[in-house]
Amino acid sequence: MNIRRFAGTCFCAALILVSAVAGPVSCNAYRGYGVLVWKNESLPVSVGEEVNIASIFSVDDYYEVDYKGSLVQIPMWQVQFFNTADEAKKYQAEFLPYKNLYVFTLKTEGLPIRSAPETTATVIYKLKSGKVAKVIGRDEEPTQIEQYHSYWYWVLTEEGYRGYVYGYYLKTIESASPRDERLAKVIEADPTLDRFLKSVWIPAKTADMLSSGRIDVTYLEKKYALTPKPDEKAITLTNEDMNKDFFYTEIKKITGDTYEFTGTDLKVQIFPSDKIYVSYLLNGAYATREFDLAPSDIGEAITKAAERSQNILSKFLNRGATLQSSSYGTITLGEDYRFAWSNLGALKSILPPAGEGKGKINFNKYLGRQATATAGPLAGPFEGAVSFVFDGFPDFGVTFIYTFSEAGVRLVYVARENIYDNEIRRIGSSPLVLFFNFVK
Repeated sequence: MNIRRFAGTCFCAALILVSAVAGPVSCNAYRGYGVLVWKNESLPVSVGEEVNIASIFSVDDYYEVDYKGSLVQIPMWQVQFFNTADEAKKYQAEFLPYKNLYVFTLKTEGLPIRSAPETTATVIYKLKSGKVAKVIGRDEEPTQIEQYHSYWYWVLTEEGYRGYVYGYYLKTIESASPRDERLAKVIEADPTLDRFLKSVWIPAKTADMLSSGRIDVTYLEKKYALTPKPDEKAITLTNEDMNKDFFYTEIKKITGDTYEFTGTDLKVQIFPSDKIYVSYLLNGAYATREFDLAPSDIGEAITKAAERSQNILSKFLNRGATLQSSSYGTITLGEDYRFAWSNLGALKSILPPAGEGKGKINFNKYLGRQATATAGPLAGPFEGAVSFVFDGFPDFGVTFIYTFSEAGVRLVYVARENIYDNEIRRIGSSPLVLFFNFVK
Protein backbone atom coordinates (compact mmCIF):
# COMPACT_ATOMS: atom_id res chain seq x y z
CA MET A 1 0.00 0.00 0.00
CA ASN A 2 1.33 3.42 -0.93
CA ILE A 3 0.34 5.36 2.15
CA ARG A 4 1.05 8.71 0.51
CA ARG A 5 -2.21 8.39 -1.42
CA PHE A 6 -4.12 8.70 1.85
CA ALA A 7 -2.16 11.60 3.31
CA GLY A 8 -5.19 13.87 3.11
CA THR A 9 -7.75 11.32 4.33
CA CYS A 10 -8.55 11.33 8.06
CA PHE A 11 -11.40 11.56 10.49
CA CYS A 12 -11.41 15.33 9.95
CA ALA A 13 -12.64 14.72 6.40
CA ALA A 14 -16.13 14.92 7.78
CA LEU A 15 -15.60 18.59 8.49
CA ILE A 16 -15.74 19.41 4.79
CA LEU A 17 -19.24 17.97 4.57
CA VAL A 18 -22.47 19.86 4.99
CA SER A 19 -23.90 20.50 8.42
CA ALA A 20 -25.01 17.62 10.59
CA VAL A 21 -27.94 15.58 9.43
CA ALA A 22 -30.58 15.19 12.09
CA GLY A 23 -31.71 11.74 11.11
CA PRO A 24 -31.14 8.73 8.88
CA VAL A 25 -31.56 8.83 5.12
CA SER A 26 -32.62 6.13 2.71
CA CYS A 27 -30.20 3.40 1.68
CA ASN A 28 -30.08 4.88 -1.80
CA ALA A 29 -28.64 8.14 -0.56
CA TYR A 30 -25.68 7.19 1.66
CA ARG A 31 -23.59 10.15 2.80
CA GLY A 32 -20.37 8.17 2.41
CA TYR A 33 -18.64 4.84 2.83
CA GLY A 34 -16.05 3.64 5.26
CA VAL A 35 -13.89 0.84 6.64
CA LEU A 36 -13.72 0.20 10.37
CA VAL A 37 -10.03 0.48 11.35
CA TRP A 38 -10.21 0.38 15.16
CA LYS A 39 -11.77 -2.41 17.21
CA ASN A 40 -14.89 -1.24 19.06
CA GLU A 41 -15.83 -3.87 21.64
CA SER A 42 -19.40 -2.57 22.01
CA LEU A 43 -20.25 -2.79 18.30
CA PRO A 44 -21.10 -5.79 16.10
CA VAL A 45 -18.86 -4.43 13.32
CA SER A 46 -15.47 -6.13 12.88
CA VAL A 47 -12.20 -4.41 12.04
CA GLY A 48 -11.77 -4.33 8.28
CA GLU A 49 -15.50 -4.39 7.51
CA GLU A 50 -16.94 -1.93 5.01
CA VAL A 51 -19.77 0.23 6.34
CA ASN A 52 -22.37 2.38 4.60
CA ILE A 53 -22.63 5.79 6.23
CA ALA A 54 -26.25 6.89 6.43
CA SER A 55 -25.83 10.02 8.55
CA ILE A 56 -22.97 12.26 9.62
CA PHE A 57 -23.14 13.99 12.99
CA SER A 58 -20.19 16.37 12.77
CA VAL A 59 -20.81 18.17 16.05
CA ASP A 60 -20.82 14.96 18.06
CA ASP A 61 -18.12 13.33 15.92
CA TYR A 62 -19.86 10.10 15.01
CA TYR A 63 -21.30 8.34 11.98
CA GLU A 64 -24.58 6.53 11.88
CA VAL A 65 -24.06 3.51 9.67
CA ASP A 66 -26.48 1.12 8.09
CA TYR A 67 -25.35 -2.25 9.44
CA LYS A 68 -27.46 -5.15 8.18
CA GLY A 69 -30.60 -3.03 8.17
CA SER A 70 -30.00 -1.43 11.57
CA LEU A 71 -28.49 1.97 12.35
CA VAL A 72 -25.33 1.83 14.48
CA GLN A 73 -23.38 4.79 15.83
CA ILE A 74 -19.60 4.65 15.37
CA PRO A 75 -17.10 7.34 16.47
CA MET A 76 -15.64 9.08 13.42
CA TRP A 77 -12.02 8.42 14.39
CA GLN A 78 -12.60 4.64 14.21
CA VAL A 79 -13.66 4.74 10.55
CA GLN A 80 -11.67 5.50 7.40
CA PHE A 81 -14.08 7.63 5.35
CA PHE A 82 -14.51 7.63 1.55
CA ASN A 83 -16.90 9.40 -0.77
CA THR A 84 -17.51 6.38 -3.00
CA ALA A 85 -18.04 2.68 -2.43
CA ASP A 86 -15.29 1.83 -4.95
CA GLU A 87 -12.73 3.83 -2.96
CA ALA A 88 -13.77 2.09 0.24
CA LYS A 89 -13.54 -1.38 -1.33
CA LYS A 90 -10.09 -0.64 -2.74
CA TYR A 91 -8.81 0.52 0.62
CA GLN A 92 -10.46 -2.45 2.34
CA ALA A 93 -8.41 -4.85 0.19
CA GLU A 94 -5.19 -2.92 0.86
CA PHE A 95 -5.93 -2.75 4.58
CA LEU A 96 -6.38 -6.52 4.92
CA PRO A 97 -2.67 -7.32 5.68
CA TYR A 98 -2.77 -4.79 8.53
CA LYS A 99 -6.17 -5.78 9.92
CA ASN A 100 -4.73 -7.09 13.19
CA LEU A 101 -1.37 -5.31 13.17
CA TYR A 102 -0.39 -2.93 15.97
CA VAL A 103 2.86 -1.13 16.76
CA PHE A 104 4.49 0.20 19.90
CA THR A 105 7.71 2.15 20.38
CA LEU A 106 10.96 0.82 21.80
CA LYS A 107 12.07 4.32 22.79
CA THR A 108 11.20 5.42 26.31
CA GLU A 109 10.85 9.02 25.17
CA GLY A 110 8.32 8.01 22.51
CA LEU A 111 8.23 8.60 18.77
CA PRO A 112 6.76 11.51 16.79
CA ILE A 113 3.68 10.95 14.67
CA ARG A 114 3.85 13.28 11.68
CA SER A 115 1.37 14.76 9.24
CA ALA A 116 3.25 13.22 6.29
CA PRO A 117 5.84 10.43 5.82
CA GLU A 118 8.76 12.85 5.95
CA THR A 119 11.11 13.83 8.77
CA THR A 120 10.38 17.50 8.12
CA ALA A 121 6.61 17.08 8.39
CA THR A 122 4.69 18.59 11.31
CA VAL A 123 4.54 16.52 14.49
CA ILE A 124 0.86 16.08 15.30
CA TYR A 125 1.18 13.68 18.23
CA LYS A 126 3.66 11.49 20.06
CA LEU A 127 3.37 7.73 20.36
CA LYS A 128 4.26 7.26 24.02
CA SER A 129 6.10 4.35 25.57
CA GLY A 130 3.68 1.63 26.67
CA LYS A 131 0.98 2.70 24.19
CA VAL A 132 -0.07 0.96 20.99
CA ALA A 133 -1.13 2.41 17.66
CA LYS A 134 -3.15 0.60 15.00
CA VAL A 135 -1.45 0.19 11.63
CA ILE A 136 -3.80 1.35 8.88
CA GLY A 137 -1.23 1.49 6.08
CA ARG A 138 2.45 1.27 5.23
CA ASP A 139 4.76 2.43 2.47
CA GLU A 140 5.45 -0.22 -0.16
CA GLU A 141 9.22 0.23 0.12
CA PRO A 142 11.47 1.05 3.12
CA THR A 143 13.12 4.46 3.35
CA GLN A 144 16.77 5.17 4.19
CA ILE A 145 17.15 7.97 6.76
CA GLU A 146 20.82 8.53 7.64
CA GLN A 147 22.05 5.12 8.90
CA TYR A 148 18.51 3.80 9.47
CA HIS A 149 16.48 1.69 7.05
CA SER A 150 12.79 1.08 7.69
CA TYR A 151 9.20 1.70 6.56
CA TRP A 152 6.94 4.63 7.21
CA TYR A 153 3.77 3.39 8.93
CA TRP A 154 0.39 5.12 8.72
CA VAL A 155 -1.10 4.68 12.18
CA LEU A 156 -4.17 5.48 14.26
CA THR A 157 -3.95 6.12 18.01
CA GLU A 158 -6.58 5.48 20.66
CA GLU A 159 -6.95 9.25 20.99
CA GLY A 160 -8.04 9.43 17.37
CA TYR A 161 -4.86 10.84 15.81
CA ARG A 162 -3.88 9.62 12.36
CA GLY A 163 -0.38 10.16 11.10
CA TYR A 164 2.93 8.70 10.03
CA VAL A 165 5.66 7.23 12.17
CA TYR A 166 9.06 5.92 11.05
CA GLY A 167 9.48 2.26 11.88
CA TYR A 168 13.11 1.85 12.95
CA TYR A 169 12.27 1.96 16.66
CA LEU A 170 8.85 0.37 16.29
CA LYS A 171 7.87 -3.16 17.23
CA THR A 172 4.97 -4.76 15.33
CA ILE A 173 2.62 -7.29 16.87
CA GLU A 174 -0.51 -9.14 15.72
CA SER A 175 -3.56 -8.82 17.94
CA ALA A 176 -7.33 -9.01 17.53
CA SER A 177 -7.85 -6.09 19.90
CA PRO A 178 -5.89 -3.23 21.50
CA ARG A 179 -7.27 -4.48 24.84
CA ASP A 180 -5.70 -7.91 24.45
CA GLU A 181 -3.87 -8.90 27.68
CA ARG A 182 -1.19 -10.64 25.65
CA LEU A 183 -0.53 -7.38 23.84
CA ALA A 184 -0.07 -5.57 27.15
CA LYS A 185 2.41 -8.22 28.32
CA VAL A 186 4.45 -7.95 25.13
CA ILE A 187 4.64 -4.17 25.47
CA GLU A 188 5.63 -4.43 29.12
CA ALA A 189 8.35 -6.93 28.23
CA ASP A 190 11.64 -5.74 26.78
CA PRO A 191 12.72 -8.18 24.04
CA THR A 192 15.77 -6.06 23.23
CA LEU A 193 17.13 -6.30 26.77
CA ASP A 194 16.08 -9.93 27.03
CA ARG A 195 18.07 -10.79 23.88
CA PHE A 196 21.11 -9.00 25.27
CA LEU A 197 20.96 -10.79 28.63
CA LYS A 198 20.58 -14.23 27.02
CA SER A 199 23.50 -13.85 24.59
CA VAL A 200 27.28 -13.84 24.63
CA TRP A 201 29.00 -10.93 22.88
CA ILE A 202 32.47 -10.84 21.34
CA PRO A 203 34.72 -7.87 20.47
CA ALA A 204 34.32 -6.45 16.97
CA LYS A 205 37.93 -7.48 16.31
CA THR A 206 37.04 -11.10 17.03
CA ALA A 207 33.92 -10.88 14.86
CA ASP A 208 35.96 -9.43 11.99
CA MET A 209 38.43 -12.32 12.25
CA LEU A 210 35.65 -14.88 12.16
CA SER A 211 33.87 -13.29 9.20
CA SER A 212 37.08 -12.95 7.17
CA GLY A 213 38.49 -16.36 8.11
CA ARG A 214 41.85 -14.69 8.90
CA ILE A 215 42.04 -15.84 12.49
CA ASP A 216 44.68 -15.18 15.12
CA VAL A 217 44.37 -18.31 17.25
CA THR A 218 46.49 -16.79 20.03
CA TYR A 219 44.09 -13.86 20.26
CA LEU A 220 40.98 -16.06 20.28
CA GLU A 221 42.46 -18.30 22.95
CA LYS A 222 42.25 -15.31 25.32
CA LYS A 223 38.46 -15.72 25.09
CA TYR A 224 37.63 -12.05 25.12
CA ALA A 225 33.87 -11.61 25.57
CA LEU A 226 31.07 -9.80 27.34
CA THR A 227 28.90 -12.31 29.16
CA PRO A 228 25.68 -11.28 30.95
CA LYS A 229 24.82 -13.33 34.06
CA PRO A 230 21.28 -12.16 34.92
CA ASP A 231 20.83 -14.74 37.69
CA GLU A 232 23.81 -13.20 39.48
CA LYS A 233 22.99 -9.63 38.39
CA ALA A 234 26.43 -9.40 36.87
CA ILE A 235 28.09 -8.62 33.55
CA THR A 236 31.50 -10.22 32.96
CA LEU A 237 33.75 -8.23 30.65
CA THR A 238 37.05 -9.63 29.41
CA ASN A 239 38.94 -7.75 26.73
CA GLU A 240 42.23 -5.97 26.11
CA ASP A 241 41.18 -3.26 28.59
CA MET A 242 40.17 -5.31 31.59
CA ASN A 243 38.88 -8.49 33.15
CA LYS A 244 36.06 -7.51 35.46
CA ASP A 245 32.66 -8.47 36.85
CA PHE A 246 30.17 -5.58 36.95
CA PHE A 247 27.63 -6.32 39.72
CA TYR A 248 24.46 -4.24 39.38
CA THR A 249 21.31 -3.75 41.47
CA GLU A 250 18.93 -2.98 38.59
CA ILE A 251 18.85 -2.17 34.88
CA LYS A 252 17.47 1.17 33.74
CA LYS A 253 16.60 2.13 30.19
CA ILE A 254 18.11 5.54 29.43
CA THR A 255 16.73 5.76 25.89
CA GLY A 256 15.04 3.35 23.54
CA ASP A 257 18.24 1.41 22.93
CA THR A 258 20.61 2.33 25.78
CA TYR A 259 20.69 0.83 29.27
CA GLU A 260 22.64 1.59 32.43
CA PHE A 261 23.42 -0.92 35.14
CA THR A 262 22.85 0.71 38.52
CA GLY A 263 25.78 0.39 40.89
CA THR A 264 28.31 0.25 38.06
CA ASP A 265 29.75 2.60 35.45
CA LEU A 266 28.63 0.24 32.68
CA LYS A 267 26.29 1.37 29.88
CA VAL A 268 25.18 -0.68 26.88
CA GLN A 269 23.63 0.53 23.62
CA ILE A 270 21.85 -2.30 21.78
CA PHE A 271 21.23 -2.29 18.03
CA PRO A 272 18.82 -4.53 16.09
CA SER A 273 21.71 -5.65 13.87
CA ASP A 274 23.28 -7.96 16.52
CA LYS A 275 25.69 -5.23 17.56
CA ILE A 276 26.20 -3.40 20.86
CA TYR A 277 28.34 -0.53 22.11
CA VAL A 278 29.66 -0.93 25.65
CA SER A 279 30.84 2.09 27.67
CA TYR A 280 32.73 2.02 30.97
CA LEU A 281 35.25 4.06 32.91
CA LEU A 282 38.85 3.44 31.90
CA ASN A 283 41.62 5.49 33.50
CA GLY A 284 39.12 8.10 34.66
CA ALA A 285 37.34 8.58 31.32
CA TYR A 286 34.58 6.73 29.52
CA ALA A 287 35.74 4.27 26.85
CA THR A 288 33.35 2.81 24.28
CA ARG A 289 33.94 -0.56 22.65
CA GLU A 290 31.99 -2.39 19.95
CA PHE A 291 30.84 -5.98 20.46
CA ASP A 292 28.97 -8.38 18.18
CA LEU A 293 26.71 -11.34 18.87
CA ALA A 294 28.86 -14.44 19.23
CA PRO A 295 28.18 -16.96 16.43
CA SER A 296 27.27 -20.50 17.35
CA ASP A 297 30.13 -21.92 15.26
CA ILE A 298 32.96 -19.98 16.90
CA GLY A 299 34.49 -23.23 18.18
CA GLU A 300 34.50 -24.66 14.67
CA ALA A 301 36.28 -21.55 13.36
CA ILE A 302 38.98 -21.88 16.01
CA THR A 303 39.43 -25.56 15.14
CA LYS A 304 39.87 -24.76 11.44
CA ALA A 305 42.40 -22.05 12.26
CA ALA A 306 44.34 -24.49 14.44
CA GLU A 307 44.34 -27.03 11.60
CA ARG A 308 45.67 -24.37 9.26
CA SER A 309 48.55 -23.63 11.65
CA GLN A 310 49.33 -27.32 12.00
CA ASN A 311 49.44 -27.74 8.21
CA ILE A 312 51.90 -24.85 7.84
CA LEU A 313 54.11 -26.18 10.64
CA SER A 314 54.13 -29.57 8.93
CA LYS A 315 55.37 -27.93 5.71
CA PHE A 316 58.37 -26.62 7.61
CA LEU A 317 59.05 -29.84 9.52
CA ASN A 318 58.71 -32.04 6.43
CA ARG A 319 61.53 -30.05 4.84
CA GLY A 320 63.66 -30.28 7.95
CA ALA A 321 63.39 -29.49 11.65
CA THR A 322 66.63 -27.52 11.56
CA LEU A 323 67.26 -24.33 9.56
CA GLN A 324 70.81 -23.08 9.19
CA SER A 325 72.27 -19.79 8.00
CA SER A 326 75.95 -18.80 7.97
CA SER A 327 74.96 -15.24 8.83
CA TYR A 328 71.87 -15.58 11.06
CA GLY A 329 72.40 -18.70 13.16
CA THR A 330 70.46 -21.94 13.51
CA ILE A 331 66.75 -22.46 14.17
CA THR A 332 65.43 -25.73 15.55
CA LEU A 333 61.68 -26.34 15.32
CA GLY A 334 59.57 -28.73 17.39
CA GLU A 335 56.17 -30.29 16.76
CA ASP A 336 54.86 -28.41 19.81
CA TYR A 337 55.53 -25.08 18.04
CA ARG A 338 58.59 -24.46 20.22
CA PHE A 339 61.77 -23.09 18.65
CA ALA A 340 65.37 -22.57 19.68
CA TRP A 341 67.43 -19.96 17.79
CA SER A 342 71.18 -19.81 18.36
CA ASN A 343 73.79 -17.22 17.24
CA LEU A 344 71.38 -14.29 17.11
CA GLY A 345 74.02 -11.57 17.24
CA ALA A 346 73.37 -10.22 13.75
CA LEU A 347 69.65 -9.78 14.53
CA LYS A 348 69.81 -7.74 17.74
CA SER A 349 68.20 -4.72 16.09
CA ILE A 350 64.90 -6.54 15.57
CA LEU A 351 64.83 -8.77 18.66
CA PRO A 352 63.29 -8.04 22.05
CA PRO A 353 65.79 -6.94 24.69
CA ALA A 354 67.51 -9.78 26.55
CA GLY A 355 65.87 -12.41 24.38
CA GLU A 356 67.26 -15.88 25.16
CA GLY A 357 66.66 -17.39 21.74
CA LYS A 358 63.77 -19.66 22.75
CA GLY A 359 60.01 -19.38 22.42
CA LYS A 360 57.02 -20.38 20.30
CA ILE A 361 56.26 -19.82 16.64
CA ASN A 362 52.82 -19.10 15.28
CA PHE A 363 51.19 -18.50 11.92
CA ASN A 364 48.56 -16.01 13.04
CA LYS A 365 49.56 -13.24 10.64
CA TYR A 366 48.14 -13.05 7.13
CA LEU A 367 49.36 -11.48 3.92
CA GLY A 368 47.48 -8.28 3.21
CA ARG A 369 44.96 -8.69 0.43
CA GLN A 370 45.21 -5.10 -0.77
CA ALA A 371 48.66 -4.04 0.39
CA THR A 372 51.67 -3.95 -1.91
CA ALA A 373 55.31 -4.70 -1.36
CA THR A 374 58.27 -3.38 -3.30
CA ALA A 375 57.68 -5.85 -6.10
CA GLY A 376 53.89 -6.22 -6.22
CA PRO A 377 51.13 -7.62 -4.03
CA LEU A 378 52.25 -9.31 -0.83
CA ALA A 379 50.20 -12.37 -1.70
CA GLY A 380 52.17 -12.80 -4.93
CA PRO A 381 55.83 -13.72 -4.29
CA PHE A 382 55.26 -14.91 -0.70
CA GLU A 383 53.52 -18.01 0.64
CA GLY A 384 52.69 -16.86 4.15
CA ALA A 385 53.94 -15.38 7.41
CA VAL A 386 55.62 -16.79 10.50
CA SER A 387 56.12 -15.09 13.86
CA PHE A 388 58.71 -15.92 16.53
CA VAL A 389 57.50 -15.02 20.03
CA PHE A 390 60.41 -15.15 22.47
CA ASP A 391 60.02 -16.39 26.04
CA GLY A 392 59.47 -13.54 28.44
CA PHE A 393 58.06 -11.25 25.73
CA PRO A 394 54.58 -12.60 24.86
CA ASP A 395 53.52 -9.37 23.15
CA PHE A 396 56.72 -8.95 21.14
CA GLY A 397 56.60 -11.22 18.12
CA VAL A 398 59.20 -10.98 15.36
CA THR A 399 57.40 -11.58 12.06
CA PHE A 400 58.71 -12.66 8.65
CA ILE A 401 56.98 -13.41 5.37
CA TYR A 402 58.42 -16.48 3.73
CA THR A 403 58.94 -18.27 0.43
CA PHE A 404 60.09 -21.89 0.16
CA SER A 405 62.75 -23.01 -2.31
CA GLU A 406 64.17 -26.46 -3.01
CA ALA A 407 67.03 -25.98 -0.56
CA GLY A 408 65.52 -23.79 2.11
CA VAL A 409 63.35 -20.84 2.95
CA ARG A 410 63.66 -17.10 2.35
CA LEU A 411 62.50 -14.91 5.25
CA VAL A 412 61.76 -11.20 4.82
CA TYR A 413 61.43 -9.18 8.03
CA VAL A 414 58.24 -7.15 8.56
CA ALA A 415 58.40 -4.28 11.05
CA ARG A 416 55.60 -4.15 13.63
CA GLU A 417 54.30 -0.82 12.33
CA ASN A 418 53.53 -2.52 9.00
CA ILE A 419 51.15 -5.00 10.65
CA TYR A 420 47.58 -3.97 11.44
CA ASP A 421 45.85 -6.38 13.82
CA ASN A 422 46.90 -9.70 12.26
CA GLU A 423 47.30 -8.50 8.65
CA ILE A 424 50.60 -7.51 7.02
CA ARG A 425 49.91 -4.34 5.05
CA ARG A 426 53.35 -3.61 3.58
CA ILE A 427 57.10 -4.18 3.85
CA GLY A 428 59.81 -1.56 3.65
CA SER A 429 61.70 -0.53 0.55
CA SER A 430 64.93 -2.16 1.85
CA PRO A 431 63.76 -5.00 4.09
CA LEU A 432 66.06 -7.35 5.97
CA VAL A 433 66.21 -10.64 4.02
CA LEU A 434 67.37 -13.93 5.60
CA PHE A 435 67.96 -17.25 3.86
CA PHE A 436 68.11 -20.57 5.70
CA ASN A 437 68.85 -24.08 4.45
CA PHE A 438 66.85 -27.02 5.80
CA VAL A 439 68.84 -29.75 7.52
CA LYS A 440 67.07 -33.07 8.00
